[in-house]
Amino acid sequence: AHCGVLSVAKAAEGGEASHMRVRLIRSATLVLESMRAFPAHASVQARGCEQLASLAAPPGRRGRRLRVAPGDLFAQGGLSVVLQAMQLHPRCVEVQRGGV
Repeated sequence: AHCGVLSVAKAAEGGEASHMRVRLIRSATLVLESMRAFPAHASVQARGCEQLASLAAPPGRRGRRLRVAPGDLFAQGGLSVVLQAMQLHPRCVEVQRGGV
């Protein structure tokens, strides 16, 4: 999660769009922390995967003007968290769908 702090600090240097990016990065950090805290709970993992997908959606999709850059999610360990969720819950359709 420490890499996320660097992303937040870098984003905070800009204007309003950068401040929105800071909020998005913080949101992603909270989602990842929740997923790490409750790996056995399929509902937490499914909702977390869904939220990360929404936060990383390209601008214009899902009503977003900005998004969390995939590199920011990767730096925070997002890929490993999502893969772990998919491995721990192979029969949970919501986790599998959200993880893709």
